[in-house]
Amino acid sequence: MLNIILELCIFLTSLIISIYVAKTKNIFIIASIEHDKVKPENVNKITYMFSVCLFMGTTFIVAADVVYNFSPVLSIALFILGMLVLVLFYVLFVIIEKS
Repeated sequence: MLNIILELCIFLTSLIISIYVAKTKNIFIIASIEHDKVKPENVNKITYMFSVCLFMGTTFIVAADVVYNFSPVLSIALFILGMLVLVLFYVLFVIIEKS
């Protein structure tokens, strides 16, 4: 029971942060990017991509933890997929900033 409550808290926290970043266009909350070097015309794209990747990545990771007792192989696959989605943001960030 505690596991489900913890998963819901993680899921809701990710949702709230995603909505906050998407609405306010605040790129200072995003770690591992150089905020002062971001071009102003790319801020909307970057915040949108961050919000989507954060929420999808968290969803896959939470789903991996929920299904771990039923199918460990599916759980590992979902976890890897979630991490790939999170890494995808940084790949897209580099592509957007170079163009």
